[in-house]
Amino acid sequence: MVNIRKLRKRIFFMKARFDVLRKDKNIYHEAEVIGTSFDSDVKWVHFHFLRLNKNHDEWIEVGSPRILLHRSLTGVALKETDQEKFTKKSNFTQDKNKSIDKARKKNRKKKKKHE
Repeated sequence: MVNIRKLRKRIFFMKARFDVLRKDKNIYHEAEVIGTSFDSDVKWVHFHFLRLNKNHDEWIEVGSPRILLHRSLTGVALKETDQEKFTKKSNFTQDKNKSIDKARKKNRKKKKKHE
């Protein structure tokens, strides 16, 4: 794995994504940089965990072993999640198309009755 300590602040730009170990949890989550503090001797990065509300946002010290490069540990799980979202979306589209087809058939029947 790449040593984050050597990369330092140049990779911690706004909206950059990382795998971050949440406080009091034993699992890495995908997180996005929403702020930084490099003014003092101790450098901090503010992370927002994706798919969680902002109450879970955390400030973590740069160089912490809790910060890994994006998709170091979350890649497989994210691909499955993306696939589920795609499937749900396509099912929604199929259902919508079925509803449209039913409405068209009803309209055709009404026209035939009136003729």
